[in-house]
Amino acid sequence: MTTTAHHSCLMYRMSLIQSVPIQRVPLYANPHEIGKADSAPNARTNSTATTNPYLVADSLDSARALDNCMVSSRTILNFRRQPAGDILSLYMGGSPAIARTDNWFKVRYLGNEGWISAHYVTTSGDCD
Repeated sequence: MTTTAHHSCLMYRMSLIQSVPIQRVPLYANPHEIGKADSAPNARTNSTATTNPYLVADSLDSARALDNCMVSSRTILNFRRQPAGDILSLYMGGSPAIARTDNWFKVRYLGNEGWISAHYVTTSGDCD
């Protein structure tokens, strides 16, 4: 194949790729949470019902402070504004936990505070 023919073929393939619309798909750490980003409690009804048993919106009033607790995850988790709340970013690795509810840990991660599910982490220290 000549250089000109190769270039033409390459340009044709690139035009095909560019004509395909790109669909942005959010990355979710937990396959059970796909489509569940809006499953946070409804402010009007105060309902916490969800089909995902791990996406329980524990009350912040039930949170207890932690002093010597580390949590870590080998998988990517959703880093949330509050238990079962809006997703702020993704979490992976280890960090100090500063509070917890039955189903969530509040952690400091990359200079921010947020909540991660207690069902997907390994703990060390006094985390109860």
